[in-house]
Amino acid sequence: MRVSLPALGCAVLALACEEPVPKPLQPAPGARFAVVSTNYQGATAISLLDAEAEVSAHAWASPSIANPDLRTPLAEDVALPTISASSSRLTTIERSIGVITHFDLERGAVIGQLKVDENPDARASYDSNPQDVYFVHEGLAWVSRWAPNADPEAPEDLRGTDLLAFDPSEMRQLDQRIDLSGFDTTVTQQRIDDDGDPDGEVESTAYARPSRLAPAGVHLVVGLVRGTLSLAFSGFDFAEGMVAVVDPVAGEVTDALTLDGLANCGDVYPVPDAPTRVIVACIGDWRDLGPRTGLLLLEVDGTGSASVVERFALADHEGAAPSAQFVASLGGTRLVAVATGGTDARSREEAMPDALFLIDLASGEQTLLLESDGTFALGQPAFDSTRGLLLVPDAGSIEAPIFGLHRFRVEGDAPPTRDGFIEVAPGTTLAARAVHAL
Repeated sequence: MRVSLPALGCAVLALACEEPVPKPLQPAPGARFAVVSTNYQGATAISLLDAEAEVSAHAWASPSIANPDLRTPLAEDVALPTISASSSRLTTIERSIGVITHFDLERGAVIGQLKVDENPDARASYDSNPQDVYFVHEGLAWVSRWAPNADPEAPEDLRGTDLLAFDPSEMRQLDQRIDLSGFDTTVTQQRIDDDGDPDGEVESTAYARPSRLAPAGVHLVVGLVRGTLSLAFSGFDFAEGMVAVVDPVAGEVTDALTLDGLANCGDVYPVPDAPTRVIVACIGDWRDLGPRTGLLLLEVDGTGSASVVERFALADHEGAAPSAQFVASLGGTRLVAVATGGTDARSREEAMPDALFLIDLASGEQTLLLESDGTFALGQPAFDSTRGLLLVPDAGSIEAPIFGLHRFRVEGDAPPTRDGFIEVAPGTTLAARAVHAL
């Protein structure tokens, strides 16, 4: 989840505030990219691009869409799967309400919706905060549920900290889950009193918190955040970084790999030219990005065992920017990643803008490609290796917002070169935050 922009008022955020004029979903054959635009305050739109990144449908799904099978408006915390089911399907994950929606793009129809944390008999509500979906085949998919259930007597299918199976063809839950709570651990947290002063230490559980999913051969790599539950102490604290490997057909864990010296390793990404390899991004501690921030290239063998191929830890590269968010692999050992701006945690100097870097994990070289005009502005990029096309969302600044994507061309081993800007859903005044290949 990104930090939200300050309230700008209904005059600006028209899509979120005006009474929408309902319109039906339209068929969208030929869509190859989906762009998530949002204000993080209750309104989200999904736009579609063709293979050349030309906009084929601004705000194809938005609060103004009228469909009896669709809950509207889309919630403000919408994610798309790391890997799409197919180019004719679009899946949205509404994390704040635990709802997955499966669309048929060619027909312009809703296949179905599934709430992954609903139990009318529960003693207390449970918000699972689903993060990603991986499609195994037409009748089987897995959703990662980030949050544990605080009710110790919750039924097994509502305990969270797991992967939950469902049938995407019928959007119904299956009687299968992969429990990842065995990777919970404990960390020492600083207790804070009512005046904000240190008040001793306490041992807290760092829950596994499965997040993003990426295939590696016939297996699936699961990023584990391993973070504490409460902000009542010193804030979120993180245990040593870790990923799990599962067999998505058998529904079993095959391996777990501890990532020494790194933390908050929930994001995993496929490598386009290496189907058995993935990139793991470890963001580190939010209060002090750097000491436990890093990126890794992992390989998974046929038995489901993972090993580190390359490692880029910020602690080993003096002066390097903490660029481990919103990653896209360019193939081999090269990737692009965002260093999110803001107030420097050590010096408390004035805000720094977001920056996009090219990183070679083998050489450790880090090259600046793009600097935004604002903080919390650059989002999740997408790379099409067949066309050498890299797309990077940018919201600009509060003073000068922009709505769309930077287009880069990638040729061979040369650094990506910027090739224009694509406006996406500018009439909605919702900023583009993520782009995914379909």
